[in-house]
Amino acid sequence: KQWYQRRVRGMFWSNDERFLKQFRVDNIHRPIKFEPYSNFESRIRDIAFWLPPNFEENDFYDLVRDKVSSDVIEDIKLIDSFKKEDKSSHCYRLVYRAWDRHLSVEEANEIHEGLAVEVTKIGGQVR
Repeated sequence: KQWYQRRVRGMFWSNDERFLKQFRVDNIHRPIKFEPYSNFESRIRDIAFWLPPNFEENDFYDLVRDKVSSDVIEDIKLIDSFKKEDKSSHCYRLVYRAWDRHLSVEEANEIHEGLAVEVTKIGGQVR
């Protein structure tokens, strides 16, 4: 409990956007519920692949949720898409971060490589 109290006390002088955005409200009477976040460093990886037939964007989010440990995925964003001839490609940016420890580069790479394997299993071709 003391560790948590020190952590929360130290946050009030934070410049971390994940902390600050929680207190920007359009109505000052709206109650604010603090959403905790990890103080450990993130690992960012991009994955680009040619889409399988009948692919929908939610298919990728479902794949990540079902096949990747959700306790290390902080964010997923589609950052690029394009068509070339009869094929389409998407590029997603994933932010990996553990809540309870430092996530090593090797761990992030291993998780990301596993995701690439899962993409190929649904018919995607990793670029």
